[in-house]
Amino acid sequence: MPRKKIQQDPNILEKSSMTKEAALSSMKQTVTEIFVDSQKSDAMLRSLAIHLRDVQLGCSLNSPRMIGQPEDIDFEGEATFIKYMFNMVNVVIKAKRKDPVADRVQRFIAGFLQYIQTKDEEAKEKAKEKRQSDKTVDAMDHDHSEENDSNDQSSIADNEEDDGVEEYETISSRFVESLIRHLFRGFSDSKVSVRIRCYQIIALCISSMGELDEDLYQDLKRNLFDGHIDKEASVRAQAATALCRLQTDTEVNRADGQTISQKLLWSMRYDPNAEVRRIILYNIDVTRQTLPYIVESIRDPDNINRRVVYLKPLSDISDFRLLNFDERNEILKWGLNDRNEQVRNSALKMFSEKWLTQAGNNLIEFLERLEAIKAPATSLVDKLLKAFFKQRIEVFNEIDFDEEFWSNLSPESSLLAKIAIEFLQSNNLDDQLDATLPEVTHHVFNLENYFNLYRISIEKGDSAKTYEFILSQLLEISLCLDYADEVGRRNMHELLRSILKMHELVDDHLERVLKVFRIISIDERDFTRSIIEVISDIQEEAIDPFVDLEEKSNKPKRIKLAGESLMEKRQSSSQDSQQDSQQPAPEDEEGNAELDNLVVQFRCLSICKRMLENSYEPLSDNSNLYGLLNDLIVPAVQSSDSLLRQEGLHCLGLCCMLDKRLAQHNADLFITCIKLGHEDLVKIAIRVLGDILLMYGAESMQDMLSSPDDIRQVFEFGLDHDNTEIQSLTTQALCKLMLFNRYDEEELLRLMVLLYFFPRTVMNESGNTIHQCLAYFFPAYCYSAVKHQKELAAIAVPALEELCNIFADLEKDETMTHPKQISDMLADWCDPRKLVQKTKPTSIMDDEEKQEDGFDTPGELAIKVLQIILGEDEGLKRRTMCHFVLKLYLDKTEPQQMTEIQGLLKQINEENPIKLLPTRKAMMKICEIKADVDSPASPSS
Repeated sequence: MPRKKIQQDPNILEKSSMTKEAALSSMKQTVTEIFVDSQKSDAMLRSLAIHLRDVQLGCSLNSPRMIGQPEDIDFEGEATFIKYMFNMVNVVIKAKRKDPVADRVQRFIAGFLQYIQTKDEEAKEKAKEKRQSDKTVDAMDHDHSEENDSNDQSSIADNEEDDGVEEYETISSRFVESLIRHLFRGFSDSKVSVRIRCYQIIALCISSMGELDEDLYQDLKRNLFDGHIDKEASVRAQAATALCRLQTDTEVNRADGQTISQKLLWSMRYDPNAEVRRIILYNIDVTRQTLPYIVESIRDPDNINRRVVYLKPLSDISDFRLLNFDERNEILKWGLNDRNEQVRNSALKMFSEKWLTQAGNNLIEFLERLEAIKAPATSLVDKLLKAFFKQRIEVFNEIDFDEEFWSNLSPESSLLAKIAIEFLQSNNLDDQLDATLPEVTHHVFNLENYFNLYRISIEKGDSAKTYEFILSQLLEISLCLDYADEVGRRNMHELLRSILKMHELVDDHLERVLKVFRIISIDERDFTRSIIEVISDIQEEAIDPFVDLEEKSNKPKRIKLAGESLMEKRQSSSQDSQQDSQQPAPEDEEGNAELDNLVVQFRCLSICKRMLENSYEPLSDNSNLYGLLNDLIVPAVQSSDSLLRQEGLHCLGLCCMLDKRLAQHNADLFITCIKLGHEDLVKIAIRVLGDILLMYGAESMQDMLSSPDDIRQVFEFGLDHDNTEIQSLTTQALCKLMLFNRYDEEELLRLMVLLYFFPRTVMNESGNTIHQCLAYFFPAYCYSAVKHQKELAAIAVPALEELCNIFADLEKDETMTHPKQISDMLADWCDPRKLVQKTKPTSIMDDEEKQEDGFDTPGELAIKVLQIILGEDEGLKRRTMCHFVLKLYLDKTEPQQMTEIQGLLKQINEENPIKLLPTRKAMMKICEIKADVDSPASPSS
């Protein structure tokens, strides 16, 4: 006969399968077996949690759990169960770090807490459903009865009371609270492994703890705050993991006035351990408030952390337009230029799989959202798309560069076309390039069309930025075209000539027009001849008295090309004309004519400058340039207008790069401009002088100067200038000259060392350039040749003395590298072991080359420093000098030098001994080591 099913009470929520006596008697054995089984496999953890819950119900309850009713808790049985559970937990927290068995048991504990929490949630849902059904029955009874208004109000009040969920204490909540307070005791344990395990269990279980008592929650936060600043990195990592689960809490901590999110951001920026920062990066909520700190983490020193920034938080952004323009540029710049290839690939993956998807996989829409046409972003987008095309070359099959595309260009589509064409050309993808490139004649037509639209927008007073950008990209595309088609080449030649004569041409377009002009010209002479003809035409049009009224009305628009000084003159003249508009004076007309003349000269100089930048043949082989030099450039240099003088000096410098005799003749002029000119003129003159000396050498220029010390004085003036940009330009020029052995001067080298370590209050862009330039220069210079290392050694001690004095007089707001660290760097630069190995075979070296091994340099330095130590009182300078001697490599010092060093050390020990015992012992060890080294050589002598 079939067995009858036992009908269970529908109000029973949970019931143990064991009787209370059986559960308590077998509890220890059962719990132990459960914990042993939890060590075997993660697949069993769920079933073991259900089994342990059954044991908990049997030990802790006197009767089954009923829906909507308080639990009948047996506190004595519950205490027995909890006590033994804590014994099991204690075994786990005493295990060694990174023990996989203990980690699995911890996951089991977390899974058990999650399971009992789901049971409590299930109990609340069923209790709510029961109350809903009871209210429905009461409402039906109420409809069939006649009640007064007062009774209606009382029933409403009853319903409002029923809406509140009545909370009961459960064995689950009591167990969670007991476990947390038990783990609190391990947070302050002296053993690191115990603290780690306790925080790890909290981190695993914190999402499964349900609602906690307010006092318990505050105690938990306080302990986690202590853990996130623990001296052990692993403890901080687990505390940070737990705090990340609570970061939605915006309550301010009274101790330091910070929220949980602010504490996490602080650790993400300043924690010395990469793993702690990585955990926070993985778990931090991406909001408008946290985004600046996340973007800042793309400069994290750890390679893995930089990858995480791109793969996790930045990829989780729903729309990358939440980032502002500067933040997007930072992400593009540092991601695509990262030194680690994996980081670059992660950045590219984020751009191509996440951000591009947000734009509907539409490249033009993607560029619009990136605001790619703005100057800082254009070059970055160029690099991004080329890297993207390299990975997904099939994207060219989806883009159709047909006539309709070229006739309806937008700034973004023109940029996309330019990048695609440059990519295909650089990777020799000829078939796809032929399908993409327009015909030369058709391209000339498009270029002329968009230039006309650009002129029309200017005449109407509208913003011409859109057409200006499109023209820039079309001119870049012109550099990639094949001009084998003679008809197309001539059309392009005529169009560019007409464009060069137009006053609307901006400098950005001028540079590209001259590059295209150089490509389509037969040779350099043809190129310069054509440009000189254009310049002559512009000058003739300016002096032609028969100028139509339309040109006169458009003349003031040319003034914007002349820069600030011409604008000021234009404004002053317009104000004067407004004040006396009814009676125009002849002086005003003369002033306007003079201003127009300056504008024309400036236009001609700008074209001349771009032409010279694209010229490489010697001036003697291209006689056409001599007339331009005498008629245009020299008068501009002698002009009273500062802007014309700057442009003329620049053009003269470019001419000097093409002719050595011209450079020798004008070197004194550039030096005079540096000494007496205003700052803008000084910047140009320093660039020109540095390039001339680099090309021809300082010796060839010194014979033509009024004083042989002029070059040194000029560079001293630049290094000591108040303007950091002039300092930067001077530093760059000197670094190039010294690295290529074009100019040597010990005093300038000393000033460069002082400039590198000099204290600064605020570091601007030019200051960063100086620091980066010198950071590369000194190791490269010193390790490249023995001569260079000896030159640095000659000024190292005086420079170190002066830096010690500067450090002693530092102001409160100034920062500077400590002299001990400076001495470390100087000793490293003077280490002969780091010299580049000579590639010249020893068999063909002369005697001087064989003897110059550089190992006498540290010995010479040590003698100088010990002489200072002998006469110096105890203080910063003496301690620094002692530290410097100990860092020098003296193992291969010559015997004569070593004898002198030993004598100085003994003299110091007798007359002015070093007070610090460790330093004194280290100094005397130099003699002992050398005695051991030299002892085998004494019998042979």
